Amino acid sequence: FPSHDMDLDRMFTCNKTSYLRPNREIKFTGTVFGGVVENTTYYIKDIIDDTRFTISDTLNNGVAEPQKL
Repeated sequence: FPSHDMDLDRMFTCNKTSYLRPNREIKFTGTVFGGVVENTTYYIKDIIDDTRFTISDTLNNGVAEPQKL
């Protein structure tokens, strides 16, 4: 399950990011946190390292844009 660091541009931590790809869709289910809405489509913005990634709520020409909160 991802955890969230609210101080870092919608950054989430998970067990591994090797299965994630920038600009791909992601949905959160179950108990959500960090301002995300369950079953809403978000996009992988950046893969920070082996366990951390950021998300965006918009995709422009196939590229995840900065998060609009």
